Amino acid sequence: MPPSAITLKLQNRQLSIVAENLVAQALEKQGWNILERNFRYIGCELDIVARKCETLIIVEVKARRRKPSVIQDALQLLPARKRAALYRGSQIVASRLADKSKTIRVDLALVYPDPQKKPIIDYYVNVLS
Repeated sequence: MPPSAITLKLQNRQLSIVAENLVAQALEKQGWNILERNFRYIGCELDIVARKCETLIIVEVKARRRKPSVIQDALQLLPARKRAALYRGSQIVASRLADKSKTIRVDLALVYPDPQKKPIIDYYVNVLS
């Protein structure tokens, strides 16, 4: 891999970490208890797992360097293979936590900067339904 590709990959990973931290902080401010960050299991990675009352959420965080030019459909951001991995991961994490939540859902957080470089979080609830 050329050095510029390695640098870009590191920058993208750093951007992802910042975006995940922002989303986790926003969820905590709304009363969500963060249970897991970057939960990994065979064939899946879950960015954030959180609970509030009887609801367990899996949040997929997508970071972008600029606002999407067109409002992107959640299915465009989450191709079929990723949706299947998120579904599998949600079932695994629920069983591992012995979770008795009445609701388990997968949400999407799209993070990008506004013109003043302040982060904006567009949050989509229950993207797998």
